[in-house]
Amino acid sequence: MKLLRVAATVALLLFVGATVGMLIAQEVSQPPVAESAGGTESVLKTDTAAESSSADDPAAESPETMAVDEPAPAEEAVVRAPSTEQQQGVGEADAPLEVVSAAGSEQEPPCVVDAIYFHNTSRCHTCLEIEALAKAVLETEFASQVTEGRLRWSAIDMQRNRQYIEQYDLAMPTLILLRSEGGNPKDWVPLNETWTLIRNESRFTTYIADSTRAFLKGCP
Repeated sequence: MKLLRVAATVALLLFVGATVGMLIAQEVSQPPVAESAGGTESVLKTDTAAESSSADDPAAESPETMAVDEPAPAEEAVVRAPSTEQQQGVGEADAPLEVVSAAGSEQEPPCVVDAIYFHNTSRCHTCLEIEALAKAVLETEFASQVTEGRLRWSAIDMQRNRQYIEQYDLAMPTLILLRSEGGNPKDWVPLNETWTLIRNESRFTTYIADSTRAFLKGCP
């Protein structure tokens, strides 16, 4: 009888030990839910606090964000010194020859012929050559008329002064002879053969001189 009691006691102790072991094993294998939830909540709170701090403090923004948000300086605020061409308008040759009498005072003859070379803003070699040679012919062949102010030379950028394109029916750089009486334009003629004769200096010179001489005869 005593032996049975001992055996029962031992069996009971083994059962209790096994039960306790199973509970401990389950407790160890189960993740700490409360602690994990608390940790997640802590992380969420930390992130929220960081976002709130960034929104309140502009210094917390990244350099890239600041560069995008910061307005660029206005172009109108940049001041640049004008170029030599801008200071002189469309160029030195664009201004008519100054007319000065022997007494030194400005004088406007009753009839004037203006030789005007209309050119594009972008100049080619041939265009510059026509202008230079035509001007030289007029200043050489008609020196007295230039001095007296009855013949004047000028060059005008027709792309910057587009009203002349329609006024003189310009399709390409062209030398125009314009006759004015009492300051009022009366007649004009284009010298269209300058482009075909520029490779023959002799014929070019004759063409410019004869055309100008004939046009000057129209002045009373």
